[in-house]
Amino acid sequence: MEKKLIPFYREAYRNRMGCTLFIDMNTMGIYRVYDDNYRFFQSSQYWFYFLGGYWILKGIGDFNIHMNFLPSVLILLVIGGGFFWYGYHHLYKKAMENMNLKNAYLTKDEFIGYAKAGRQNARLLIIVLMVIIIIYLFLLKFYLAVPAIDLLIIISLLSFVIGGIIRSLPIQRLRLNYQNSFLDKVATEVHNKMAQ
Repeated sequence: MEKKLIPFYREAYRNRMGCTLFIDMNTMGIYRVYDDNYRFFQSSQYWFYFLGGYWILKGIGDFNIHMNFLPSVLILLVIGGGFFWYGYHHLYKKAMENMNLKNAYLTKDEFIGYAKAGRQNARLLIIVLMVIIIIYLFLLKFYLAVPAIDLLIIISLLSFVIGGIIRSLPIQRLRLNYQNSFLDKVATEVHNKMAQ
């Protein structure tokens, strides 16, 4: 049976390793994944991507192609939709394959405590998602008025980010973080599984 992993708590630190707690909704198993993303932002690979993206956008900024309305919308749908799919499905699937899951054993109270503490991270993701969607819609309006390659690239990148954030905020995660009756029911199942 394939795992149905739902993240419900995340610790992210600026200068040290963090971790994410997942629950497998099929088996009620709890897993911990340690991540060292902070090292990526201090690496030369980050600066290579950052400066490369900046120079590409700067070079394309002066390059304009005049398109009619219908072709520009079709191009946006294909490229933006492809980037959204990549962020939502493909990148998530690839990340799940590369995760080093460690079993975690939590009591009922510990599980409830972590899920409630995870509300802050979920709230932050929801706020970031709303801001990005507002920026996306604002840029989309400009793109539909005056199609430009640089706007197409930025909108496509925002589609990718929106897809990734939406994938990390499944409904069951929000229910675990915010719906106390659902959280209590799942915590009881987790406790019963651990007791076996």
